[in-house]
Amino acid sequence: MTASSEYVADTPLFRQYHGVKSQHPDKLLLFRMGDFYELFFTDAERVSALLGLTLTHRRNNNSDVSMAGVPVNSLEQYVSRLVRQGESVVICEQVGSDDGTGLMRREVTQIVTPGTLTDQALMPKRIACIAMALVTTKQASGYAWLDLARGELRAGQCVASQIPDHMARLQPAEIIVPEGADIPAGFSLAVRHLPPWEFDFASTRQKLIDRFGTLDLRGFGLDDLPLATAAAAALLGYAEQTQCRKLDHLWSIGVENNDAHIFMDQAARRSLELTEPIIPDGPTLLGELDSCANTMGSRLMAKRLQHPLRERDELTARLDVVAAVASIAAQLQKLLSRYCDLERIATRITLGSVRPRELAAVRTTLTLLPDLRELLSGISPQTRKRLAAIFADRASELNLLNERLAQEPSVLLRDGGVIASGYDSELDRLRELASGSQQMLEDIGRTERENSGLAALQIGNNRVHGYYLELPRSQSNKVPAHFQRRQTLKHTERFVTEQLRELESQQQTAVKGVIELEASLYAQLVSDLGKYVINWRELADAVAEVDVAATLAGLAERRNWVRPEYCEQPSVEIKKGRHPVIEAWVDHYVPNDVSLNPDKRLQVITGPNMGGKSTYMRQVALIVLLAHIGSPVPAEHAQIGRIEAIHTRIGASDDLAGGRSTFMVEMTETASILNTASANSLVILDEIGRGTSTYDGLALAWATGETLLERNKSLVLLATHYLEMTELAGLHTCASNLHMTVGECEGEVVMLHRIDNGAASRSFGLQVAKMAGIPGHTLQIAAKKIGSLESQLEGNTQQSELFATPALRPNAVLERLRDSAPDTLSPRQALDLIYELHALDN
Repeated sequence: MTASSEYVADTPLFRQYHGVKSQHPDKLLLFRMGDFYELFFTDAERVSALLGLTLTHRRNNNSDVSMAGVPVNSLEQYVSRLVRQGESVVICEQVGSDDGTGLMRREVTQIVTPGTLTDQALMPKRIACIAMALVTTKQASGYAWLDLARGELRAGQCVASQIPDHMARLQPAEIIVPEGADIPAGFSLAVRHLPPWEFDFASTRQKLIDRFGTLDLRGFGLDDLPLATAAAAALLGYAEQTQCRKLDHLWSIGVENNDAHIFMDQAARRSLELTEPIIPDGPTLLGELDSCANTMGSRLMAKRLQHPLRERDELTARLDVVAAVASIAAQLQKLLSRYCDLERIATRITLGSVRPRELAAVRTTLTLLPDLRELLSGISPQTRKRLAAIFADRASELNLLNERLAQEPSVLLRDGGVIASGYDSELDRLRELASGSQQMLEDIGRTERENSGLAALQIGNNRVHGYYLELPRSQSNKVPAHFQRRQTLKHTERFVTEQLRELESQQQTAVKGVIELEASLYAQLVSDLGKYVINWRELADAVAEVDVAATLAGLAERRNWVRPEYCEQPSVEIKKGRHPVIEAWVDHYVPNDVSLNPDKRLQVITGPNMGGKSTYMRQVALIVLLAHIGSPVPAEHAQIGRIEAIHTRIGASDDLAGGRSTFMVEMTETASILNTASANSLVILDEIGRGTSTYDGLALAWATGETLLERNKSLVLLATHYLEMTELAGLHTCASNLHMTVGECEGEVVMLHRIDNGAASRSFGLQVAKMAGIPGHTLQIAAKKIGSLESQLEGNTQQSELFATPALRPNAVLERLRDSAPDTLSPRQALDLIYELHALDN
């Protein structure tokens, strides 16, 4: 039986414990008791189940108290495991005795949550750790996101339907919402509920004004964004509560400009496998790109992939850096592998949680800067200006570290040896006293042996009895009168003298003085380094950019990637393009061209399964994406026009949790594309309409293609098995047909994976089925059935007319779609419209 709080309220220790726990009822409380952090009651039971810790019980006032302990020296390991499982942990430290009763005073020093990590040991090194706040009304949604370890806080406002897309872009580890609010389905992350008043605009606006010391929020661009303001204030307040201090490194709030980035919805990010694979442990684009030497570079690479830019000047500048470092890429990466994670260490300096070894790593990085400057000495003035932080003078901060920080400081401050010798005379005196006691001990032992004639006399030490003189019991009757017996063992006797007691007291005082003085001097060092944090953030950004540029330059050299060109009209012109991930996994990759422009906006792609249609379309989207992060691309030549969004409808899956069928998921994603795609959108559609009957599917695929062609005027690649769809090219001058070529040899098909003009003559379905291992007798039955169906089709006038002139029925569907107003349709009305379109075929 687990004791409840009332059963132990009369115990001073547990009164103290419950006082802290009552303030954090939803979090795991690690309560410092000597060399352990203890967990009690349900917390102990929960952690025991999560981590496999031994669960013990203690009798307290006739009740059992469940207990589990974590060693102080292993705290990071256990907290890291808990956070990875979505738990939040409260660290309650001993900070001194309070009233002479022996009960230590304790207070919360940190709250560790999945989205507000700053400790390098707890965080993923190569991706950002993001916390997000969300508040939604009937009119709109406000959101904010925070990378606490970097010191970046941003906020934005959008329609509620776009929140899942922003969550897919940011991939938060934790989200904060008002009590009673839900988050979109399909996301696995920690959710924290705050009281609704934490998101009240009037009060949160004033909180931000007071927090940043401004007259209003115009300087941040938030005055006309009340929901974004509320989300930012709630998130900032939550983060400062977890760190138990004001976050001085958050000195600004950036406003999200959704027009600055290439729009990709949740489905597009998933289907293109940018950072997460569809198949577990499968390859991703980030995994293929990221061979950065430094974790700062890896995080920048991931951020760029998640936030592809539209701004051509910035993209050109990034490509200029890639070109500038191409000849020295290998040397740069070798050097940058020795650089520390300056970005995150700078944040921990402002939080006062930086470790001595991390400051030593900063010193090493600053010492290596001249080598980096030398390697970059040949770059252009424009690129040098972009990387100016690397060339700035760092003598003052380097001198500060050299003067005060020991050459090889200990890992933890409490272990001593952190401050350099010669910096503080009092510290040097105490150190000499503490270290000199060993020689004094040896002198005492030698003197006592000589004076007593007891050659077997030895000096020992343990934690319980301190220093002592030890003799065999057979000689204990010969000890001098000033020896005082301390302990009797089976074969030995231990004694102490006043001189030994005085020396021990002197040493303990000196050691304690060293630890206390070092802690004070170290705190002052960290405080003095705080003024360099902004400069180090800029340096970290520049180093990360060089790392990313060197990585991409090396990749381009190894894989024969080229610098993309940009033009103004919406277009995609690629010669001998390749899939950036798949080409690394196959011995020979067949390159293909693509040409999309206002005069040739829709391309219908036919061909068998396994012929390469999906790969071809994905590679086009990925090449466009790479061009918009400022990367070389896998092609012989690439010219990319004005693209503002990449939409995809690829793959088939249901949503069991949401109660949606495969077809409903397909239609929902297609509806989103039809409602949002523009003339500056690249749209990838794979097998639209396959989730329903043949006629319904064909009608919907036709209507979708024609709508995108005539109304949205997007650049579209549409792969289909409906050969009737190829008739679109005969009806619309801006449409054309492509097919994946197939070779035949002695009745066997060979997938050539080459794109060619024109429509496929047939689908080769039975041949692909044979390749997949379908039994021969099953294939014979299928072949007979095909013949029967073709005969029925030839005898059915209505059906033959439909397939001979596919524009007749689909155009009726198209006219109905044109009469509808997609932006005003509710989900139910959209479903009713689909049924109505279905009825048009009857």
